Amino acid sequence: GQVLHAMVRIGWLGLACVVLWQLLVYVVLGIAWWVICPAAGWPIVVWARLVREGGTTCLPLSVFGGVFFAIRTMMLGGVSFASAAASTVVDLISEGVALVPFVFFGLVFLALRSPGSSLLRPGAIGLAVIFIGAVLVLVLRRHLSNLLRTATAFLLKRWIKDAPRLADALRRDRRTTGLNSSNIT
Repeated sequence: GQVLHAMVRIGWLGLACVVLWQLLVYVVLGIAWWVICPAAGWPIVVWARLVREGGTTCLPLSVFGGVFFAIRTMMLGGVSFASAAASTVVDLISEGVALVPFVFFGLVFLALRSPGSSLLRPGAIGLAVIFIGAVLVLVLRRHLSNLLRTATAFLLKRWIKDAPRLADALRRDRRTTGLNSSNIT
């Protein structure tokens, strides 16, 4: 009903503009991911970004489905498992941190427009938790990377036949992940 009405209202040209705008956003996000993982060509990373978003959208109950699809897409593009997994996690974290200013300004506008809103307090608490989490990730990133390696290996053992070999490679290849660590500091 309402979706069809909106599509008819904007027409084919409007729909094409929306799709092209969204594609542009994903290309920019993919190129940002490529800066983190230059071992992959930018088209592969952009494609992995599109696959991740598609997987997350099509499998809404599987939070990690799109993430694993993106890792596998990058691996099929010639990127090592370690580089694909590590850069995907960095991309997810940077995407989450990038949302903080939008939430902050949303809360500011809500406070100006509706000072007594019942959404202000939970919004501020949520924003504080996200901010503290981002700071903790930055401070504890070395410890978190070990935890992430272990958790990723554990989760992937069910889905990838040679996961034990890849998990060993993750543990062994800490320095050869292909990540541009100067951009992650």
